[in-house]
Amino acid sequence: MDASLSDYKLLLQAYRLGLRIGLITKADVVAWADEIIMHTDEPDYTFIALSMSRDDNELIGVINQTVPESDDLVITRALLSEVWRRFDNQTINVAEAVFYIESLPRYKLTDYESLQAYDLEDYEFLYGHANEPNLKFNVIRFLSIYQRFNFDNYPEWNKLSDELTAEIEIKKSLECRHDLYMYPQPQIIPATPKKVSINLIALLAILLLLSVGFLLLTGYIKDGKGESLSTVGIICIVMAIVTYRNSKQT
Repeated sequence: MDASLSDYKLLLQAYRLGLRIGLITKADVVAWADEIIMHTDEPDYTFIALSMSRDDNELIGVINQTVPESDDLVITRALLSEVWRRFDNQTINVAEAVFYIESLPRYKLTDYESLQAYDLEDYEFLYGHANEPNLKFNVIRFLSIYQRFNFDNYPEWNKLSDELTAEIEIKKSLECRHDLYMYPQPQIIPATPKKVSINLIALLAILLLLSVGFLLLTGYIKDGKGESLSTVGIICIVMAIVTYRNSKQT
């Protein structure tokens, strides 16, 4: 079998970017190069150099000598497909998936894709992983549209990317920003009535203690002899602080 290096330039660019962000490993690239060498009568020296590379930096150096830097939209989408695949088979968790999404260049993606990616970042920043089922749902919704790509069908990447862009444009025209693909809505579990009532009572107690403490401390309220009750005011404020801390732990 003949293997022209030009046939693999897009794939090599994806491998290079994947290596830089830690999504692709040295073993992935070496295994791919070995497979080509084994099934090619006269493999290009680049494949041999890749196979013999000792670490990620050597691999990237070999690729740099072969293909120029590129910010092609297709490369980002192909790598997002790899994030999807590893997340779907539980090789990586939600936090790692979001990290890889953040690490990939997205300025060539459509506005729709970029907004969904930034929504993921905001979601993690605001809620962390306390509401992880909902974060997981959003990760699945974002990544699942890229599952059509894989590292075996790279000759079709450009065609698949054009099809995806067309589909997104149709969805945008229907103003379905949050429902690009059909997934069941996540079930958001509300706080129990007991916890809500406890939090409300704690809030009222804190406000009352702070109000009384302020009035006592500033001299608006005095004892029957007209003397200051600032010490009692300080006690009220301390009690408000203690109540606030305890309510956060429940």
